[in-house]
Amino acid sequence: MSLHSNRICLRVLTFLLFLLMAGGGAAAEPVTITSQTPYIDLAGNAEYLEDPTGKLTVEEVAAAADRFRPTKAGENINFTYSTSAFWLRLSVTGATSAPSNWILEISYPSLDWVDWYYPSDSGFQRMKSGDRNPFFLRDRPHRNIVFPVRVESGKAATYYLRIASEGTLAVPGRLWPNQSFQRESERSYLVLGIYFGTMAALLLYNLMLYLALRDRVLLQYVGYVAGFILGIASMNGLGVELLWPDSIWWANSSLVFGLGCAIFCAVMFARTFTNCAALSRRVDFALKASLLLAAATVLASLALPYRFATLLLSITALVFPPAAYYAGWLAWRCKVPGARYFLVAWALMLLTIATLAMRNFGWLPSTFLTNNGMQIGSMVEALLLSFSLADRYNRLAAERNAAQAEAINARESMVDTLRRSEQLLEQRVVERTRELEAANIELKQREKQLADMAHHDTLTGLSNRALLTDHLIRALARTERSGNPSGLALLEIDLDGFKEINDRYGHAAGDELLVEISNRLRSSVRASDLVARLGGDEFVVVLDAPGKEDELRRIAENMVGLVSTPIRLGDYGLVTVGASIGIAILEDKDTVATLMRRADRAMYAAKARGRGRYELA
Repeated sequence: MSLHSNRICLRVLTFLLFLLMAGGGAAAEPVTITSQTPYIDLAGNAEYLEDPTGKLTVEEVAAAADRFRPTKAGENINFTYSTSAFWLRLSVTGATSAPSNWILEISYPSLDWVDWYYPSDSGFQRMKSGDRNPFFLRDRPHRNIVFPVRVESGKAATYYLRIASEGTLAVPGRLWPNQSFQRESERSYLVLGIYFGTMAALLLYNLMLYLALRDRVLLQYVGYVAGFILGIASMNGLGVELLWPDSIWWANSSLVFGLGCAIFCAVMFARTFTNCAALSRRVDFALKASLLLAAATVLASLALPYRFATLLLSITALVFPPAAYYAGWLAWRCKVPGARYFLVAWALMLLTIATLAMRNFGWLPSTFLTNNGMQIGSMVEALLLSFSLADRYNRLAAERNAAQAEAINARESMVDTLRRSEQLLEQRVVERTRELEAANIELKQREKQLADMAHHDTLTGLSNRALLTDHLIRALARTERSGNPSGLALLEIDLDGFKEINDRYGHAAGDELLVEISNRLRSSVRASDLVARLGGDEFVVVLDAPGKEDELRRIAENMVGLVSTPIRLGDYGLVTVGASIGIAILEDKDTVATLMRRADRAMYAAKARGRGRYELA
């Protein structure tokens, strides 16, 4: 073969390779929107890209066209549990007669961070949503995550959606014409209204029965329904829309808290209703273990990361229903009143929870049934459990009537004996009711103590790091809304000479010194300010509306003087410590982390200048 032929072959191979590379990186064809388009599913029409670092910008994502992968049509998009961020790309073009106003709806409100990027003359513009962002940032108030989309006739446009969440990354999304979205929203709100109306009616009805009968199983049932109402309201986005739009922490925690409380009350209900302690020790042990898991889930929802709490909830939800179902089966075999309804109810709930858990782990596709199975199953189960209670009381009433009829036909002495037995029984019921009320009061006191311990330093009683962080987050949000970023100042205080006293006189003396310093700092600020202990000999003071810089310097000098005043430590005599203080005033773009870093740097700068100094960042 000649050299010229070799060159021709090389050029042909190079051209074919270029075509292959170009074809592999090409974006999908835009979806054409006409006046007849009812809606567009993201599944099958959008493409996705996984960002394990979570740091890619929209410009970097737009430049990485060859990394996008198609989504599967026919089922909702679900990336299960993942620490990655995911990007969805959707390209649309409008026909001449197509409507221009559209709405993108993500019908899974539990997602933490959802950002919508749409093209403009100056690049990409961003809209923010998700339950980790304040509700007022949403362009349109709605229980679901919605974004307005403008489609221009004859012009193709590419949009990007970024999703990140500590829970399940399910993305059931549709692009609706504005009028169709309004009609669908009205229908969905109507369905949810029917659901919550039914659940509220069951709750109130059984609450009134409890007030009349004082049977603890009714109160346990009421707690179960109330927990489900709270959890489902959070799951459907109605809670953050109507009840707690300004509480980011509660919007993220209420789902696990509500469902955890529901399971906790359901376990107690199952143990009481079936009397499983007398039927089977193993089943009763399984229910007690479920009770501990449910209590741990409730506490985890308040104190631990959301991902850990949801995993604990999934484990609890998988452990409890089989035990409850088996307890119901034993009760049915022993002919316990209402056991048949109880058995069917927990069989249904077992199927519902298993379906939801398998969807969360990606074993089942995200469809209408798997996404809404919890609402459907919980409502039907609540009705069936209410039927089981009614059957229980009907049978008990029939048995009581038969006993009364037999007593009437018996001798007078038997009537007297029966009356004495009834009086004794009533006395025992009253005693048991009082014991339960006392136990509930004690439980609330313990819960309050646990909550207080979780947010305060055990030695000094000051706020700890967790409460400090929560206070700063709320304070930053408040200053952002008020438009006054200088309305907050943070003072970081480190004791000078504390280690020498602690090493010389011992930890008990050091603890006594820290308590005294804490009391002095607390007495030097207003009630609206916050004093926290970070650990060791480090303290933080958060000043609300601190005034001008001269006022801050006066406050810092006053604190230096208070700390350096000699302290008498028991039998050790007078000791003296100093204080190095770093001051940081809140600026426009400050976060909690940057504000504390600036105060920390200022504190170290003050310490470098010598004992008893302060420095303004």
